[in-house]
Amino acid sequence: MPDSASAASPTPDSSRPARRRQRGQVLAIFAVATIVFVGILAVVVDVSFYWASSLKVQRAADAAALAGVVWLPGDVAHGIAAANAAAAENGFPDGGTIDVTPNQDSQVVSNGNPRQMDVTITAPVNTFFMRMFGITKIQATRTSKAVYVLPVPMGSPLNYYGDFGPIYRTGNQTITTNDDTGGVAPTKNASGNLNQWTNGSRGFTPDGQFATSTSSGNDEGYYDYNYTFPNNTTILGLQVDLIAKASRTACTINVSLSQNGGGSFTSTKSTGTLTTAAAGAQYTLGSATDLWGRTWTSSQLSGTNNTNFVVDVADAGCTGGTSHTTSLDSVAVTIYYQYTTTQPIPSGQLLTDPYGNPLAPQGFWATALSQGAESISGDAYLPYYDTATSSTNPNYSTTFYDYSVSFPAGSTNGEVWLYDPAFCGGDLSLGTGDGWYSGSGSVSTFYTLYDTKLTSDTSDDTVAASSGNLFKHEQASDDSVGGDGTGSDCAPGQVTDPSNGLYYHLKWWKMASGLVGGKVYRLHIATTDPSSASDQRNTNARNGFTIWANASGGTPSVYGNGAMETFEPLRGGGSEVFYLAQIDKNYAGKTMEINLWDPGDTGSLSASLKVLAPNPGAYVSVPFNWTAHKGTTNANASNCNSLKGTGVMSVTTNTGGNSLFNGCWVTIDIPLPTSYTAPQPVGETHGGGWWKIEYDMGGSSSDNATDITTWTVSLLGNPVHLVIP
Repeated sequence: MPDSASAASPTPDSSRPARRRQRGQVLAIFAVATIVFVGILAVVVDVSFYWASSLKVQRAADAAALAGVVWLPGDVAHGIAAANAAAAENGFPDGGTIDVTPNQDSQVVSNGNPRQMDVTITAPVNTFFMRMFGITKIQATRTSKAVYVLPVPMGSPLNYYGDFGPIYRTGNQTITTNDDTGGVAPTKNASGNLNQWTNGSRGFTPDGQFATSTSSGNDEGYYDYNYTFPNNTTILGLQVDLIAKASRTACTINVSLSQNGGGSFTSTKSTGTLTTAAAGAQYTLGSATDLWGRTWTSSQLSGTNNTNFVVDVADAGCTGGTSHTTSLDSVAVTIYYQYTTTQPIPSGQLLTDPYGNPLAPQGFWATALSQGAESISGDAYLPYYDTATSSTNPNYSTTFYDYSVSFPAGSTNGEVWLYDPAFCGGDLSLGTGDGWYSGSGSVSTFYTLYDTKLTSDTSDDTVAASSGNLFKHEQASDDSVGGDGTGSDCAPGQVTDPSNGLYYHLKWWKMASGLVGGKVYRLHIATTDPSSASDQRNTNARNGFTIWANASGGTPSVYGNGAMETFEPLRGGGSEVFYLAQIDKNYAGKTMEINLWDPGDTGSLSASLKVLAPNPGAYVSVPFNWTAHKGTTNANASNCNSLKGTGVMSVTTNTGGNSLFNGCWVTIDIPLPTSYTAPQPVGETHGGGWWKIEYDMGGSSSDNATDITTWTVSLLGNPVHLVIP
C-alpha cells in the first residue's frame, strides 16, 4: 500500500530563512538611515545656529556703521572709535578671534563717499554635531554700510551771505569825525610877568636854539597858535609837547594853560626831572582826552592873533640848590577835537566788504524776526506766536538759524564780520530792512560762533566768539532809512561809542579773528534771550544783516545750514534770481524737497517762482510737484490746503494783491535722476551742483515789493541710514 503516512508528513519551511534575511537587511538599512538622519539633523542644527549667530554679527555691524557715520567726514578717528564701541556693546569687541574693521568709504574704495562708513565684522561661530567631523568653528563675516546725509548748503557759494545790493536811504545824515591839529608851534611870546626867560622866542620851534632861565619861578607865556576848526566842534583834549633840558639834574618845568589871555590858569603839570643832554629831550603833558580840568570852546583856541589861549612855561627850579640853567627849545600844542557835518545820504550804493571791495549782489538780506513777532510775517521758527500774545507757534525753536563758515585747509588769519548786526528801526524797503511790525519794544539779537570740530553732532561744539549782550535791548530808529523817530537816533554817526551796539548800524562789526583753516564754524543767530526765555515775547520786529568771512591763503564759504531766512526787496517788472542750495552728486536718484514758509507777501504785485537746475550748458527751469498746507491759526492766513500742482514749471505766489500762501508751507518735490552729476553750468564760477530760485514779478520797474521767507532744503529719507547693496 502506498506509504500514505510518509506522503502526508510535513516538509521543511524554506521561506523562513528568507524572512530572517529580510529582517536583517531592514535593521542594517535602519541603522544606516539613522546615522544619515542624525547627520542631517546635526547639519541643520549647526547651520541654523550659524545663521542665527550671523544675524547677530550683521546687527552689530549695522549698529557700528550707524554709530560711526555721524562723525564723518570731519572726524574719522572718532567715527572709527564710535563704530568699535557700538560693535562691542552688541557683543563683538575687536580683538582675539573677533575682527572689527570700520573705515571711511573714501579710504577703502577709489572715489568713495566721504560721508559713508563701512564696517566689516568677522567672528567665529561654535558648532555642535560638526565636531564629530573635526569642525569646531565656522567663521561668520558680515559687512554693513551707512551714510549720513548732511544738511544742504543753502543761499550762497561765496564768502558772504545776505547782500541784496543797493542800500536805499533817504534824506541827510549827520557825520561825526574825530580829528586833531597836530603839534602847532606858537608865533608870539607874552610880555610883562609872562616874559621872564632870556630869548623867549627861541622856544617857538625845535631848531637847537634855546630860551633860558636861571631863576626858579620865571614864567614865559606863549600864544597865537593860529588854529582853525570846523563848525560844530567839540574840544576833547589838549597835549603840550616840550623839548627842554637843564644844566644839572633834579630840575623841572611846570606848564599851565589859560583860556582868557592870562586872567586865570589851569593847575600845573610837571615835566619831571629834565635831561642834561645837550640836545634836550621831549616831554609830553596832557593827552587826547585831557581837558586840564576845564571845558574849552573852539573860539577860545582858534584865530590869528589869538591872545586868549596862553601856555605858561614856568622854571620850577631844581632840588639841592638854586644855581642852574633851564633851557626850552620848543613848545608845541596839539588840540584833539570832534566835529559834526550834515551830508546828503548816498542812496543806491552797493555794499562793500570791510576793506572797501565791492560785493556782487545776491538778491536778499539775511534776517531774523524777534521772539515776539508772528510767524505769519515770514519766519517759521524764531517767533513765539502764531498770533501775537495769544496763540503760540508750533514751529517755535531756539535751534534756528545756523550758518556755516568754512575755512579751507591751509588758510590762516580767518575773520568773521557782520554788516549791520544791530537793530535800528526803519522802513522794510530801505537799508537792510530793520523795523517794528507793531509797538516799539527793545530788540535783542544774539550771535554765537561755534567751532564744530568738523562733526555734525553739536554736543561737542565749543564757542569761538560771541556778541554777548552787545546787541541786546536796542530801541532806536534812523530817519534816513524811514525810521519813525522811536527811541534814540541811531543814524550813522550819531552813536560814537563802539561799546554801544548801535554804533554798528549800517557798519561792519568784526566778530572773530585769528581763525584757523581746515575748520567749519557754525554761526548761530537767536532772538530769544539765552538768559531770559520770555524777555523778548513782547517785541514784534525784524533785524537784517550780512555775514562775511575772510582768510589768508584761501577763500572761505558762508552758507545757510539746511535752513535759511531771507528778506528780498523785489523790484517790479523783472526777475530776481538767487542761489537756493548745493546738491551733491551723491544724492543722484533721491528726491530733493524744498519747503517755503510764507512766500509771496509782495503786496499789490503779482509774483511767481521757478526752480532752476544746473546743467552743463546753462541753468534750466525744471518741472516739479508741489503741495501747500496752512501752518498757523492766525486769522489772516490764506486758505491754501487745497492748492497743489503736478509737473508744473512755476508756482504763482501772489495774483496781485492776493498772497496765496500767507502763513502756509509750500512743499516742492523734485526727483533727481540717477544720472545726476552736480554739473557746473557754463559761466558759473562757484562750483557745481548749485540750484537757483527765480522770482518773476509783475508791475513795472517803478514798483517795489518785499518778501520775507523761510527756506529749507533736504533730501528725502532718514539722514542717517544703511546703504542697501
